[in-house]
Formats: sequence, structure tokens, C-alpha cells
Amino acid sequence: MPTLADQARELETRELVNRLVNSPGFEALGDKIEELREQYFKNLARGLASNSALLDQREIDYKRGFWQGAMYVARRLPKQLAKDWEVLVAAAEEGEDTV
Repeated sequence: MPTLADQARELETRELVNRLVNSPGFEALGDKIEELREQYFKNLARGLASNSALLDQREIDYKRGFWQGAMYVARRLPKQLAKDWEVLVAAAEEGEDTV
């Protein structure tokens, strides 16, 4: 049976995860990443329109994947973290080994 100190640490950890997940910082980060992403693609389009040189398709694909990953981190990761945390807590409460 968990001690009072263990329960207090668990509540504190849950509160920290909740604050992280609901932090306005994640929303602001997502907005900034979206802004930078849009600027990158505008610059890319402007470069295509004004330059007849061929662009490296691999670099374009890499950048597209980079921006998709960045948006995933900013928009989806907090929700996934909260979901995973609740699964871990439920398993720990049932006495399962979560590692």
C-alpha cells in the first residue's frame, strides 16, 4: 500500500503533467511553428517563380517531413502525453509492471 508521501508525490506528478499538457506555451509553440512553416513554403514558391534553377526534391521532401514532425510535437504530443500518462497510472494502480 502506498504511503502518504508516495500518494503526495503521485498527485504532484499528475498535476505537473496536467499543467504541461494544458500549458498555453504548447499552443503558442504550435502557432509559431505554423507561422514559420507557412513562411518557408511561401519563400519556396517565390523561389520557384523567380528562379529557373531546379530545386532538390529530396530537400523539399525532407523539409516537408520536418515541418510535419514539428507540428505533431506542438499540436499532438501534449494530448498523447496525457493519454499515455493515464494508461501508465492505471496500470501502476493495478500493480502491473509498466516498464
